[in-house]
Amino acid sequence: MKPPFVMSPAWRSCALAALLCSGGGAAMAEPYRLLLSTRGDADAGQEVFVATYGSYNALVASPAAVSGDFSGIDVAPGYTAVALTYDGRYRLLLTTRADGPAGGEVFIASYNSYADFVASPAAVGGDFSGIDVAPGYTVSGLAYDGKYRLMLTTRVDGAAGDEVFIATYDSFADLVSSPAAVGGNFSGIDVASAYTATGLAYDGKYRLMLTTRADGAAGGEVFIATYDSFAELVASPAAVGGDFSGIDVSPAYQARGFTVEFGNATPPPGGTVPEPATWALVAAALGMGAAQRRRSAQRRR
Repeated sequence: MKPPFVMSPAWRSCALAALLCSGGGAAMAEPYRLLLSTRGDADAGQEVFVATYGSYNALVASPAAVSGDFSGIDVAPGYTAVALTYDGRYRLLLTTRADGPAGGEVFIASYNSYADFVASPAAVGGDFSGIDVAPGYTVSGLAYDGKYRLMLTTRVDGAAGDEVFIATYDSFADLVSSPAAVGGNFSGIDVASAYTATGLAYDGKYRLMLTTRADGAAGGEVFIATYDSFAELVASPAAVGGDFSGIDVSPAYQARGFTVEFGNATPPPGGTVPEPATWALVAAALGMGAAQRRRSAQRRR
């Protein structure tokens, strides 16, 4: 039987039953933080959990049950935590569970340190982005590579080249002041129907996280596809290779992506990459008409 993530009401709870508590927030040179959040609304201090790994390989080789930290935040019932990224500060991204109006769908809470994030009060201040996400899509990730990459994915299974869209902003201020309709890039990936894209991270490479839509078995719930450049992420084939993490996520939670805390708050070399020459307007994602989309006859992964 799986150990539940919520062992007690204490929001700073560290242990999942099968492991000794090692303190997920322990100091590491460049820790990887894996975000898990509840599928439904829950009490303050039990909604947002972060498991910490010392390296990408450690994340992939994760045991089924892991230690980490709950944040004290209490997410409003209409929202869910979908991304955690580090740009010198920790940015926790919340989005509406259902379609909402422009300027009310994407909220970002900012913390000066990981300790501040863990010790978060139930109610926090932050910034709404002005983006208006079309009903068929949801915001599902935020990565920082010197620019801010906001990922949108289809709410249900879609076709190759339609499922993962990434809007790019030059600064955090640009992300907050985003117009309702934005330009960006569709990735060519075709996500298998049982999975959905739930995270995007940058650690010198681009890591696209896929997770099962419903609860799955240990070692089969979290899959990470890796790309050497942003251009490769955009030009992704429909079927891609990658790594499964060994983590076994409790049925009440879902993995929502991960981030890397670079010691100098600057991404590794290659972080600011040139954009592909061809940009697609986010037509399907923002209701602007027909956009160019790739199709592939390859079999889904």
